[in-house]
Amino acid sequence: MKASRILMTCLIALSLGFTTSAYAGGGKHKDRANWEQMTEQEKLEHLQKRLDRRVERLAEKLELTDAQKVKVRQIFERAQTEKMDIKARHQGDRKAARAEFKKAKEATRAEIEEVLDAEQKQKFQQMRERMKERVGKRGKSGR
Repeated sequence: MKASRILMTCLIALSLGFTTSAYAGGGKHKDRANWEQMTEQEKLEHLQKRLDRRVERLAEKLELTDAQKVKVRQIFERAQTEKMDIKARHQGDRKAARAEFKKAKEATRAEIEEVLDAEQKQKFQQMRERMKERVGKRGKSGR
């Protein structure tokens, strides 16, 4: 059920001409450089693996229960779909999409925090602070 929903979202986004500079522009990740050459099935598998890594990383750092893992994965899947929808609506106009991305990101964080207990919330907030510090060191552009 989950895989078919993500596949459908990917296919819709691809049929709308969805491309993203992050995947088309090359960079340090081999998959990004090859995104345009990947089949829809390969793209779906790539997105699934990415979701798996995000959930497992968070599960490890926050010591999530199995039930929490399921909920967090659902949140990430919804957020990924929403992000793809925003990109499709704005068709590469990142400036126009920025406010929507920020709002979606905050909503995702709030949803995740609802799943966590008090100790996990504290760890999650500390993780976010460390991330802000690292991003700040790289500069506002993130590069």
